[in-house]
This record gives sequence, C-alpha cells and structure tokens, in this order.
Amino acid sequence: TLYPNPSDGIFNLDFLQEMKENYQWQVFDLQGRLILKNENTQQIDLQNVSNGIYYLKVFGRNWNKTFKMVKQ
Repeated sequence: TLYPNPSDGIFNLDFLQEMKENYQWQVFDLQGRLILKNENTQQIDLQNVSNGIYYLKVFGRNWNKTFKMVKQ
C-alpha cells in the first residue's frame, strides 16, 4: 500500500514481508519523465516537486505494481 495519498509530499510504502527483499521504485510525472528513483526504501519524499499527480512504479524480481500519487 501507499499512504497517505493524497499527501503534502511524504509518502510511505508498506509491503508484505516477502516483497521487501529487493525492490526498486521510480516516480514519473504525467509526461512520463522520471522524477525520482531509489532502491529498498519505504519512504518517498516529493516535498521539492510541484503539487500534482505522479505515478509510482514499484518492482521486484517477480512482481511490479503502479500507484497513482497525489501531492497537494
């Protein structure tokens, strides 16, 4: 899960234990530009980007998930 959503800029990821081993995440704007990326961290800081809608792609070795993020 991704929470809180909407957020003022700090988002948290919560995974099942078996999904926590090795994963990466990437944040994209609506034009598909990569804004931020990281590995194995469960907090995403978007405080320095403009308010709006972003997409978070989280992926591991055998799984992936996309979230819509709203920064207000």
